[in-house]
Amino acid sequence: LLLSLTIFAGTGFTVVTPDATCGSANGYTCPGSQWGNCCGRYGWCGSTDVYCGAGCQPAYGFCG
Repeated sequence: LLLSLTIFAGTGFTVVTPDATCGSANGYTCPGSQWGNCCGRYGWCGSTDVYCGAGCQPAYGFCG
């Protein structure tokens, strides 16, 4: 748990999304949300390659 908090603090994650949207359009982030920790290229949170792979937005969630 402490490691997770350190990672979040180090990457600047702030407001967790209330509705699965994320990214530069609204500033919502995905880590800690019920939809997944990755913010995909089209601004939706998820946990599969569609969200965590190519086009993933690292400023708003995890990628890779």
